[in-house]
Amino acid sequence: IDNEYAYIFRDISWDGSDLKGEVLHVHSEQGLGDTLQFCRFLPLLKNKNGHISFKCHPQLADLMKSCEGYDSISVDETFLVEEGTLNVLLLSLPKIFKIALNTLPNKVPYLKADINLVNKWKEKLSNIDGFKIGFAYEPKIDSTTHKTRSCPVKNFYELLKNENITLFSLQKGTPIEKVSDFAKNSRFIDLYDEINDFSDTAAIMENMDLIISIDTSVVHLAGALGRPTWNLLHSKPDWRWLLDRIDSPWYPTMRLFRQKTKGDWNSVFEEINKELKNSFL
Repeated sequence: IDNEYAYIFRDISWDGSDLKGEVLHVHSEQGLGDTLQFCRFLPLLKNKNGHISFKCHPQLADLMKSCEGYDSISVDETFLVEEGTLNVLLLSLPKIFKIALNTLPNKVPYLKADINLVNKWKEKLSNIDGFKIGFAYEPKIDSTTHKTRSCPVKNFYELLKNENITLFSLQKGTPIEKVSDFAKNSRFIDLYDEINDFSDTAAIMENMDLIISIDTSVVHLAGALGRPTWNLLHSKPDWRWLLDRIDSPWYPTMRLFRQKTKGDWNSVFEEINKELKNSFL
């Protein structure tokens, strides 16, 4: 670890003790999905008798206004700390509070969409009948696991064989028309140009019947909102999804669909099609 980061982490100093009126800076220093998942622990700080200052990514600032557990919020992309201040990393809170799987705070929703944006999207989508599915098919391009987590758009397109379904892409990063000609289908709608930040995404999700997404920030947002969510996992999933189970202790409204072999999304979507017909259609 280089000297700069050694200095930063040396000052991440709070150990869970009573704050005695002091300010505690909570840094959401990891990815967007991590912040959406771990902000559930902020309310545990309310009995520590201090001022909780939450520092988060700019893309999440508006959405995080609906999150409880802090006294002030600021946008911070550097997450540097000032000498002599009390600081803690957001993802350290479970360790500090000795959280186990059976004591996870998992009541949802713990984030809420802006009601004005929800109504705006309700009006915009009012002329579209049938079953509405919001989806995302890839993580950030610069993610080290981009290739393994990404799912071909054509797999989602196959869902349109059921004429009652309309698909809405919640993907940011690459517009669908840049990677596929599927967007020409009137029941395959790309919302790329209309999503400004996660507040828009949250409002759209509230107007969907189901969210289907690969393991990315979209799936964490859907879970935090308490929306019906199907999470598509590759054969070696991230630690947080555990192994050999179709549910998640983090999100009670989420169902997990797992690859049985590396790169095999076709069998995953065969299972999805069966479950759609059995549960919704």
